[in-house]
Amino acid sequence: MSEIFFHLISYHVPISRISKDFQLSRSTVYRILSSSSVRDPLEDEITSIAQSYPSFGYRRIHAMLKKKGIHVNHKKVYRIYTNLNLQRPVNTSRKIHLNHSSNHLTQPLFAGHVWSADFIERMVRGKKFRILIIIDDYTKRIMAYHMAFSIPGQKVLDVFDNSITIYSRPRVFRTDNGPEFRYNPLNLFLENGRIKHEFIDVGKPYQNPFSEGFNSRFSDECLKRYDFSLMSVEEIKSVITEWLEWYNYQRPHSAINYEVPVKYHIRAC
Repeated sequence: MSEIFFHLISYHVPISRISKDFQLSRSTVYRILSSSSVRDPLEDEITSIAQSYPSFGYRRIHAMLKKKGIHVNHKKVYRIYTNLNLQRPVNTSRKIHLNHSSNHLTQPLFAGHVWSADFIERMVRGKKFRILIIIDDYTKRIMAYHMAFSIPGQKVLDVFDNSITIYSRPRVFRTDNGPEFRYNPLNLFLENGRIKHEFIDVGKPYQNPFSEGFNSRFSDECLKRYDFSLMSVEEIKSVITEWLEWYNYQRPHSAINYEVPVKYHIRAC
């Protein structure tokens, strides 16, 4: 009977329907399935996603299954996920961030309202390799990026100017107090374009949780997976570009109901 149940499940027949048709309680169906030596084909799919994306939890795995056309209840995904011991280690922090001083910062209300820019750096053969990322805080879409060992203020201006030519200007441009963002021509450009340049407080990067959250995911899912000291600059740019494009077009984002940023951005505009 377990083989029949697994066959029905492979065709996305819900447990409630199986229980009703065979006049069995749902707990009995689950017991038969769990005691069977027949492997649920969904286990292979979940294991494959978890191994490919180690930082993904069961909810994002559930979203990836839906993208593949596999419609299954998230509770079942969680049950298989835990039975296979795929849970991620929980990172705990004793540091409590208070947001009293960030009340002055604009909260994004629509696509194109607030863009955030930040630098992420990694040491490559004794030199700082810099990655400039500009994100729409509302849709989580990466609007622009640039990679180089040196990214001066003029290059930040060029990247930003090009991005608003493609996507139109935001109302607010949020950054930290780095010298590249204090660059006078950049601020004059923002002023002339009626774009508010909003700075987070010095030494308080957590005031911009959108960029900080992205930086953490970017580091865990891409930067920490490669030894850049063994790669050429072209190879480094290639793997980073591949991840950034994957993030925009394929990675489900929890803050936008596990939608992918590009699709959500298009719908929100």
